[in-house]
Amino acid sequence: GRSACSLQGLQRHFADASPPADLRMLTDARVVVAQGGLEDDIEALRQSVLSRSHDAGLIVADIAGVRHEARSRDEPWRVTHREGGLEDVQLAAEFLQLTGAAPATGVATLSETFETARERGLLSADTARDLVDAAVLWQNLDGYFRMTCAGDFDPETATAEQQVIVAETCGVESLDEASRRILATARRSAAHLDALWSL
Repeated sequence: GRSACSLQGLQRHFADASPPADLRMLTDARVVVAQGGLEDDIEALRQSVLSRSHDAGLIVADIAGVRHEARSRDEPWRVTHREGGLEDVQLAAEFLQLTGAAPATGVATLSETFETARERGLLSADTARDLVDAAVLWQNLDGYFRMTCAGDFDPETATAEQQVIVAETCGVESLDEASRRILATARRSAAHLDALWSL
């Protein structure tokens, strides 16, 4: 892991062209505990860096490497590590915040980021709606799976109650329909993201 650094050290680090991974990390950075005006100073630094113009091509290249790793771990009911899944949607939000959809203050949710991107002309209304829908579905399923499954969700060993909850979360009546909804959502999201990142 990295050792802590001072505010001045952070300012120096982000003063010039910073590595895309560090810029992406900054989109979700939050102050947990701070004394005096440190929290405000860090938020001011974060906003200053996010509001700058960044090399979209470098960010896309960095994201391509992360997405390649994510795709290699794809499994049928794993909604996080799949093409068009939760990790991809999170990467899209990071990219959009670094290319014009950063909030004026604070840390935006995925849905807020996609709505801001639509308002600022970075996404079409249909794309923003699809990505918001995907983000909500992925976050709900991922949260439920983390709370109820020791590993990946397995429809063969899932209880009847779990099967009902997963189907309801997907807005359908059966696990078969839920599986189809997950696949369709992932394909639609992946297509939007491929278009977004085809610079």
